[in-house]
Amino acid sequence: LQIITPLNYLTNYCRLSSRRQYQFKRLFNRYRNRDYLFESSYLYLSMISIHKENFTRTQFNYLCELIGLEKQEYEFKFETYAGILALCERIIYYSLKLYDENDNLQLTKHAIEKCDFYGLDRKLDGLAISDTMKQLLRAL
Repeated sequence: LQIITPLNYLTNYCRLSSRRQYQFKRLFNRYRNRDYLFESSYLYLSMISIHKENFTRTQFNYLCELIGLEKQEYEFKFETYAGILALCERIIYYSLKLYDENDNLQLTKHAIEKCDFYGLDRKLDGLAISDTMKQLLRAL
């Protein structure tokens, strides 16, 4: 974790269901360039094509902050793009409060995910991790 970036984390550690992978792949292919890479300038457009009124520019700016996407242009391979879209869906899920307020949000997470992120600040204490990476992990 000390040398990994938020984009590397999403690329290597985000796993999708086959249904979501198929859906994200179709979007990726719609917007990819001739080198089979996705240009970051199309990121917001591709996200609102799935989530229409549920995803705002403010949420997009927050997502860009979480992954360290500055004003600079990037090109993504599919795995990175899919990880970004999965994070987008997590942001929408939390903002729309699709979980029951009476239930603990932690009950909706997979057991391994709960174990990985339980006591996160304590686990990160003493590690030289970028602030952007810490912010992403806390958001997850």
